[in-house]
Amino acid sequence: MGLTCSYGAYDGGYSLFNHWRRRVAQIAGLPPLEFMEGWYGFGAYKNLSYAFTARCGGNEEDIPTLVAFSEASLPIKWECLKPDPLLYLLNHSDCDGEITAKRSSRIADRLEELLLLWPEDTDMSKRLKLITVQFIKGCREAAAEGKPLLFI
Repeated sequence: MGLTCSYGAYDGGYSLFNHWRRRVAQIAGLPPLEFMEGWYGFGAYKNLSYAFTARCGGNEEDIPTLVAFSEASLPIKWECLKPDPLLYLLNHSDCDGEITAKRSSRIADRLEELLLLWPEDTDMSKRLKLITVQFIKGCREAAAEGKPLLFI
């Protein structure tokens, strides 16, 4: 039993899918998903002190700022982050629902940008990169047909 996405975007275990999404967030320079609204409480760190560079609350022209979070300020709200197509993927249910064709296309574009940064230093990292390539392909096929990418 696991997650299947239409158009062959993903077919595998929930834990691997969520591990992949955590890596996507990391490579994209986003905070760890365990600190985010909807994820927090599922493995978040205790006595946390964390800082990251983000573009909070705005648009492309915003100046990146160092944002520090403590356990008292968690979870981080998604709307705090710079608009990014990846947020639709990272904040999406891992067991049902859909991503529109338009969003699928934007997610694929963004994931392709990340492929250029993707490390291949471990077998797991190589495996996660292959999942990224497959997810991009599925997103592209859904978008080309003008249909949503389904999470089943």
